[in-house]
Amino acid sequence: MTGVRTIGLLSALAVAAACGSSTGPAASDLVGTWHATRMQYVSTTGLGTVDIVAAGGTVTLVLNADSTYQLTVTPSGGSPDVSAGTWSNSIDVMTVRETGMTGEMQFQMTYTATTLTLTGANTSYDFNGDGTEEAATLNVTFTR
Repeated sequence: MTGVRTIGLLSALAVAAACGSSTGPAASDLVGTWHATRMQYVSTTGLGTVDIVAAGGTVTLVLNADSTYQLTVTPSGGSPDVSAGTWSNSIDVMTVRETGMTGEMQFQMTYTATTLTLTGANTSYDFNGDGTEEAATLNVTFTR
């Protein structure tokens, strides 16, 4: 699947809440099924921005109580790409570690009962479809 790179997308997901609390959300608050309203790759080298959801794709994230996750990204007209691993959260950071991969992704996190926003994780994406991934940041907004 050209361009969609979930390696580390939720391989290192560190979540924090910007609810004015100094403790952030409890992990149990985050457990459940989340559906993306935005999954935006932003090139760090000026190649543009791609939003998987705006282009007609779907993204579903399941955060489990045992600190595991499953992420399913289905681009418009494409096949589902499923990744899984572990997740953890702190005050305003979510960290995700994809099974079988080294490293992790860390996102700045904001949380309300119905919205989870993860921004700024370093990743890569094939912006020009040439088979080579370019540096990017990833921003995702989920709702329940």
